[in-house]
Amino acid sequence: MRSVTLLIEEGEAEVSGMTLTPGVTDTVQGKPYRRYTGVATAGQELVVSWPDPRQRGRMLLGALVGVMAAAVVFLTFRALRKPRRAPAAVIAPVGAPTVPIPAVPIASDVIEALAALDAAHAGRQTDHTPAAWTAYLAERERLMARALGPTPVA
Repeated sequence: MRSVTLLIEEGEAEVSGMTLTPGVTDTVQGKPYRRYTGVATAGQELVVSWPDPRQRGRMLLGALVGVMAAAVVFLTFRALRKPRRAPAAVIAPVGAPTVPIPAVPIASDVIEALAALDAAHAGRQTDHTPAAWTAYLAERERLMARALGPTPVA
């Protein structure tokens, strides 16, 4: 039987094969070492093993792949989801008259009549007689009043 003292640099090394008791940490040339002490008998084996450095790289690579996959799933979900509709904002110059927005939807027949009327007359005043132009403006005003509903008195 012989007394055994083993110094192993601090880290992830594992000692097995014989009964050694971990002791205090010693410092040798500025590096910390763990001291193991015990008694060895003839034929007894001492095994010191360190983790495979490639294993740490594999774990890091696996974590990186997992994070990237989660990011792809998140961004795909975000890109494909139905966008929320923001309320429409109306920006008008200060002091400009405002047009009331109807509380009920405009009937499609009013919209179609306005579109047909504007297609036939808008921007072509010189192509029409003054009476026809005045009739166009009056009809357009009547359809717009019908579309917008009653105007509140300020």
